Amino acid sequence: MPVTQIGDLDVSYCYTGSAPRLVFVHGLGQGKESWAYQLEHLTDISSLAYDVRGHGGTSIGAADGTLAQLATDLLEFVRTVTGPVIVAGFSLGGVIALKAVIERPDLIRGAILLGTSSVVGTAAASFYEQRIRDARDTSSMSFRNAVREDISGGLAQQSGIDESVFDEHIDARLAAIGDGSGFRNAAAAMVGMHNSPLQPRVSEIGVPIHVIAAADDALCPVKASRMIVDALPDARYHVIANAGHLMNVERPAAVTDTIGQALRDITERLAA
Repeated sequence: MPVTQIGDLDVSYCYTGSAPRLVFVHGLGQGKESWAYQLEHLTDISSLAYDVRGHGGTSIGAADGTLAQLATDLLEFVRTVTGPVIVAGFSLGGVIALKAVIERPDLIRGAILLGTSSVVGTAAASFYEQRIRDARDTSSMSFRNAVREDISGGLAQQSGIDESVFDEHIDARLAAIGDGSGFRNAAAAMVGMHNSPLQPRVSEIGVPIHVIAAADDALCPVKASRMIVDALPDARYHVIANAGHLMNVERPAAVTDTIGQALRDITERLAA
C-alpha cells in the first residue's frame, strides 16, 4: 500500500486506475479496506481510498480531536495526491466530506454522502463519549464487545450474516482501530458537532451533492439525511432498501450501483 506524507501525517491509501476521479472516506473505526467492494467493482472509474488520521496504516500525528483537522487532512491529501475530485464518505467519512466541501469547493467538486448527518444530538454525543472511554484499552474483551454491539446495531438483517463473517468484521475493525488513538480522536470530533453542527452551513454548498440513506438505519435515521437534502434544492436523494447503517455490509451491490449512478450524474453536471 502506498504511503504519502501530508503535513504531520503518513497517510496510507489504495487505488485503482490512475488519476483518481473519486476518493472514498471510511467511517469511525473502519479503514480503507471497507471500500474494497467498490474499488473492485467500479471498474469504469479510477478511485482511491485512504485511512483517516490514526486509523489503519495512517499515523495519528498531532491530533486535536476536531472535525476541522480531519477535513483539512482530506483537503491536503486531495491537493497533494489527486487534485480536485469527487468524494464519497460514509458516516464519519461523510461528515468529513461535508465539512471539506463547505470549505473548499474548488478541491471537492462534488460529494456522495452515505449514512451522514449534519448534526449530532445529545444522545449521539453521549454515545461517542462512552466509546472514547471504552477505547482506552482496545485490547480488552469489553472493547471487542462494544465493537460487536456497534456492528450489530448497524445491521437491519442480522440473521442473514454468518457468525464467522460477523467475527471477521469485528477483527477488521479492531485492526483498523489499533491502539485506539485515531478512534478516540475521531469520536471527539463527532462530539464536537453537538455544539457546532454543520447544518447551518449546508446551504452554502454550490457543488453537486448526492445523499444515500439506508431505509432501516437506526444510527443515522432517514430524517437526518433528509435535513441535508432539504437544505440543497439541487441535491439528489437515494434510499437503500432492507439495510441498516452498515449498508455497505448488507447491500454492497446496491450501494455500489447507487454510487456509480451518483458519480455519473455529478460528472455530467460538472461538464455542463
